[in-house]
Amino acid sequence: MTTATAPVIPRLDLSLALGGDPVARSALARQIDEACRDIGFFTITGHGIDQQLIDDVRRSTAEFFAQPDEYKARFASVTGNEFRGWSVRDAATTADDGGRPVRVREQVEMSRFDSPEDVAAAGYDDEWVRRAEPNVWPERPAGLAEAWKRYHEAVDDLGMALLSLMALALDLPEGHLESRFRRHPSYLACNLYLTPDAEFEGHRFGAHTDIGSLTIVYQDDGPAGIEVLDRSGRWTPIDHEPGAFIVNLGDLMAKWTNDRWVATEHRVRNPEPGEQRTRISIPYFQHPDFDALIECLPGCSDEDDPPRYPAVLAGNWATHRFDTYEKV
Repeated sequence: MTTATAPVIPRLDLSLALGGDPVARSALARQIDEACRDIGFFTITGHGIDQQLIDDVRRSTAEFFAQPDEYKARFASVTGNEFRGWSVRDAATTADDGGRPVRVREQVEMSRFDSPEDVAAAGYDDEWVRRAEPNVWPERPAGLAEAWKRYHEAVDDLGMALLSLMALALDLPEGHLESRFRRHPSYLACNLYLTPDAEFEGHRFGAHTDIGSLTIVYQDDGPAGIEVLDRSGRWTPIDHEPGAFIVNLGDLMAKWTNDRWVATEHRVRNPEPGEQRTRISIPYFQHPDFDALIECLPGCSDEDDPPRYPAVLAGNWATHRFDTYEKV
């Protein structure tokens, strides 16, 4: 497969639509539908999230990553769950360099629910409470937890606004998708991509599709960012744009729309020789309520294209994907 040199990812300005202009909302919904049918990725500007808040999350997390491993390891999952707390990703160097492991990524992940008690307070039954794992907030730098929680709330609101526009794109009432996200267990991550001195096999994050409904990603201007596998089989880079977010669909949204919309493979490429800077990305993974029933949406099937997937609880789908997830 080849790598494209020209960007093909649609760029959408949300400012007028988020302001409530019905004409702008309708036009943007059509653009979203086209992007979700074609590649399942688009970038957004005019989203309303303050850059200072983004900078606060990035700075505080970078300060955490700069701490010694002995300190960071105190905030890893006690069960080995790589979707909670601090974890690392190693890759093997090339055979010419002895195949030794080198660190290519560190990450920190936190749920919208801080604890199993929060899950219970949201009204979930014991099954979902037992599955919950508490967040493990670092003690320093001071202010990290506060910045993350403020950012999480802001991007939660943005995600709900996008769901409303996506419902319009599917010719559904604006609240149709949002109704499955009243107690959603979405989570936030921060990735630190490192640049090893040696060449290594694979990629800093290998090819994969996301699990949930949609992902909203901030990426800084560090080298070797996200690449998307377009329908022609080309790996297309998404370059950093100040103030913009990348949005992509997860597997669950593709199932929900009966594959009218697509979840597309993407990866984080290796740095080129001489690209010796680290890179930070902040993805937000939006998931429906654990007990939301996900079945083919109205208008996404007909006699010639009946529903392709059995109905599933969103929490069970996420558990299945987490259990079968290959660390890439």
